[in-house]
Amino acid sequence: MKGEKQATPSSRSSQTSGQTAVRSPAGQALTGAQDALARLRRRIDQTRAALVIERITQAFWPVWSIAFLAFALIRLELIGILPEWLRLLVLLALVAGFGWAAVRGVRSFRWPGRGDAVRRLDDELPGRPVSSLGDRQELGQDDPAARAVWQIHMARIAAQADRARARFPDINLTARDPRALRYGALVLFLAALVFGQGSVREQLDPRAVLPPAAADETGPVLEAWASPPAYTGRPVVYLSELDANSLEVPVGSTVTLRLYGGSEAPALEEAVSGGASPAALTGEPGLAEAEFTVTRNGQVTISDEGTTLGDWAFTVTPDAPPVIALVEPPERTSEGAAQFVYSGADDYGITAAFARVTLDLERIERAHGLVAEPEAREPIEFDLALPRTGVAKDFEEREIIDLSEHPWAGLPVKVVLHARDAAGQETVSEPYEVVLPGRRFYEPLARALVEQRRDLLWSLENTTRVSQLLKAITHRPDDIFDNTKAYLATRTAIRRLDYAREGNAVAERRPEVSDMLWHAALLVEDGDLSSALERLRRAQDRLSQALEDPDSSDEEIAGLMEEMQQAMQDYLQEMMRQALQNQEQNPQDQDQAQAEPNMSMQDLQEMLDRMNEMMQNGQRAEAQELLQQLQRLMENLQMTMRNGQPQPGQGEQMMQGLQDLMREQQELGDQTFEELQRQFGQQGQLGQQGQQGQQGQEGQQGQGQQQGDGSGALGRQQEALRQLLEELRRGMPQGGMPGQNGQDPGEQARRSLEQAERDMGSARDSLENGDPGSAVDDQAQALDNLREGMRSLDEAMRQQAQNQPGSPGGPERAENAPGEPRDPLGRPTGSQGDIEGNDVQIPGTEAWKRSRQLQDEIRRRAGEQDRPEPELDYLRRLLDRF
Repeated sequence: MKGEKQATPSSRSSQTSGQTAVRSPAGQALTGAQDALARLRRRIDQTRAALVIERITQAFWPVWSIAFLAFALIRLELIGILPEWLRLLVLLALVAGFGWAAVRGVRSFRWPGRGDAVRRLDDELPGRPVSSLGDRQELGQDDPAARAVWQIHMARIAAQADRARARFPDINLTARDPRALRYGALVLFLAALVFGQGSVREQLDPRAVLPPAAADETGPVLEAWASPPAYTGRPVVYLSELDANSLEVPVGSTVTLRLYGGSEAPALEEAVSGGASPAALTGEPGLAEAEFTVTRNGQVTISDEGTTLGDWAFTVTPDAPPVIALVEPPERTSEGAAQFVYSGADDYGITAAFARVTLDLERIERAHGLVAEPEAREPIEFDLALPRTGVAKDFEEREIIDLSEHPWAGLPVKVVLHARDAAGQETVSEPYEVVLPGRRFYEPLARALVEQRRDLLWSLENTTRVSQLLKAITHRPDDIFDNTKAYLATRTAIRRLDYAREGNAVAERRPEVSDMLWHAALLVEDGDLSSALERLRRAQDRLSQALEDPDSSDEEIAGLMEEMQQAMQDYLQEMMRQALQNQEQNPQDQDQAQAEPNMSMQDLQEMLDRMNEMMQNGQRAEAQELLQQLQRLMENLQMTMRNGQPQPGQGEQMMQGLQDLMREQQELGDQTFEELQRQFGQQGQLGQQGQQGQQGQEGQQGQGQQQGDGSGALGRQQEALRQLLEELRRGMPQGGMPGQNGQDPGEQARRSLEQAERDMGSARDSLENGDPGSAVDDQAQALDNLREGMRSLDEAMRQQAQNQPGSPGGPERAENAPGEPRDPLGRPTGSQGDIEGNDVQIPGTEAWKRSRQLQDEIRRRAGEQDRPEPELDYLRRLLDRF
């Protein structure tokens, strides 16, 4: 039967394509199906309505997209500004597109039936239960068992159909509109709805759309508008719609006139362009136009055949030039950069600004390396930042730039600020006479290196002078340089500068040499950053100098204060780490310093807070005094640290003395080698002079005397080092025990040092005889014997430490003293310390007594003038450290 299908082996189902046909057999199965369909009727109608919306959207989306586009073009007044032919073409395209889309939509649209809604409900349910509610029992109607089975089957179908839910319309058009043109039309429609002002009548006026021939029938039509410059942000003014004939426009506005349907000779009179000849209407008969720029006040009149079509009086608003100025003199930041604070203003906003710095020779004190005429150098130019948000109409900004490495840093300069607006007007500020800020160096040696670097970059005439001064600075490095890397960098810079002088290449090598000197100055100023104590000392010294200097700014002092706090924190942490390590190695000393008075970490922080408060209040003298108290406190903590550690014995003092001696011997060897090179070069010159007669003989005698003087001085230094080694060797402890090779390492060290002493004596004799070549070999042998002696002495010290009672690993290790272990700050180690640090100890007077005794002994030895000069220098360096 048509429209039926078999549901089970014993029944056949029937379904129509347009609607579900329900027959009315007797029994409960039919009644249950009808009830289920009655419950689903509303859901079927909702689904059918969703299908209607879905199919309308799919069929007619091009229609409303074109309609939205046309509305946007008209509302936003985009049609009216097009040429006549293009305007007609666009209108025809819109009409044709709209008609094509409407016809296509009508042809593709199909009204959904009830069966479509039923199938849509069945799509999400298994077994198509909604459609199956129309099934009927064809076989076994007279069999009670078959009817019972059929009733159970229909009850299950009805239960499944009750789970059907109405579907929302599927309006996803991605497949039909992959480029999302509908969204573009929608956005234009919304923009036109909010911002548009045009009307269909104005945009589709026949006089504006039809060709000039058709416009002649309605009379001439004038369109006129004034467009201010884009940077002003002001809107276009339509002159044809003005109620008044007088208007105010920014200078540089463009006036456009367009006349449709006029005579062959329309008249235009204008006095606002300021050109050599006034603007005139041009074009074909029936279409004339003119465009000119308003630069001054005046009248604009347009007429045709005696009829005035437009008459306007323009008042020009001038564009004022930008203004820019320094708010305050440039200042130096805590990092050494220059900070420029400036303000600017312009009626429409500044678009670019920069600063130019030139050297002010008239205010420079021409002394020392600045006596020579400076080399020509380009002015310093750098851009000035403008506000990141908004327009730079009225603002105050700051620019930070690091000019510390520039040769003009610290010298008088002139600063001129430049500003430019969108109209191209540029303003130059008055010159500001200031001192160019640069990095501040507190170490005298660092300042000296930076000064020589500046003189070298100032003029090539200073090359010889800079080389000589740098050599003088590095002549006695132990008395001046505390940083070995800085000394090596300076010496390398000297050598490369001398090589450049010999090869006449100073100009090419000067940047490299200046970079080395700057690096050396930074090493001297910043010191060894790996040493927490060194960082703390330098931070305290810098802060002390800044407090004494009245020119130091509050910002600079605040930065130095923060630097000292960080260095102090790092130093205390380093002390804690070393204390814990020492206690692991020497448990018998863990109870030291318990009898000392306590001082909390909170007290230290309170001292820093008081110092910071004094500096903010301008009490620099009181802050300086408190800083000195803090320095004494940190020295006491350092003494406590030393007292909590095993004190260096005689062997360790011996090792330290040998290390200093070896360093002196290496430097003397370098000087001897340089003397040998100098003599070798002079011998070549003497050979040439010998061919010139008596003048060459006199030169030989003078050069020979200079060679003797140089070698003799080196010989005296070598003798002083030999005497120092002899005194150190005599102070070596006696006795020992066999080492790994069966020999006493102490005895081996003594023999090596004796041989080194003899090598030094041979080198002394060679130098006194004017033979630096032989002395170099003896000095090299002496260094080898010194290294061997130090190695053997170190082995002897280790053996002695292992056999001392109470030492770690020794035969008689002492038990730890009772009591709670503490670190050098007096805090209990382990888990019993106060987390707030309120149990920190400060050393008492015993540490001061021991320190005073040690200083007195060093001063006594330093006062004995009969000691060798190298030993006296060493003692003086020790006093400087204390």
